[in-house]
Amino acid sequence: MIARRIVPVVALLLLAYVLFSIVWTLSGPLRVALPTPTRTPKPTYTPPVTSEVLLVATATPVPSPTFTPSATPTATEWPTPTPTPPLRQHVVREGDTLWGIAVQYQVDYQALLAANAIADADVLYVGQVLTIPPSPPTPAPGQRTHVVRLGETLLGIAEEYGVAYEALLEVNAIADADRIYEGQVLIIPEE
Repeated sequence: MIARRIVPVVALLLLAYVLFSIVWTLSGPLRVALPTPTRTPKPTYTPPVTSEVLLVATATPVPSPTFTPSATPTATEWPTPTPTPPLRQHVVREGDTLWGIAVQYQVDYQALLAANAIADADVLYVGQVLTIPPSPPTPAPGQRTHVVRLGETLLGIAEEYGVAYEALLEVNAIADADRIYEGQVLIIPEE
């Protein structure tokens, strides 16, 4: 009895589905007519027809300068460059220590640290290239010296003693004014 009631309902649903599909197919989706794109030809250049004359520029040769030797050479006043000491370097070998390298080159240990911007003196590696700072000059007997204190600058020391900054650099063979260190002994030049 239940089957008798289900069959007509299923048949009605199937019929509704078929009718809906037919109507949908016949009506089709809503279509909007879009304009068909057309190609616009590229414009072409047409030179104007006039009675103008085309001018063409040609290069005019320029005479080349000639060398005329002077009878007497002229002297120029150029400053004589101050020779800079050659940069010494050391390649770290197995077993090297910073202290041993400083002793070998007769330079101050702190200067060696400062010249290479080394934060940890215990960390060296084989093959590392170290810059060896110039050996400090030895003061002559009776010559004035200054021991660098923490925070001092060469400019400040030069002003303190009333000497030229450049003379202080030259006498102490300092290549980089920013690389002085606490405890360094500087020779004060006579002015």
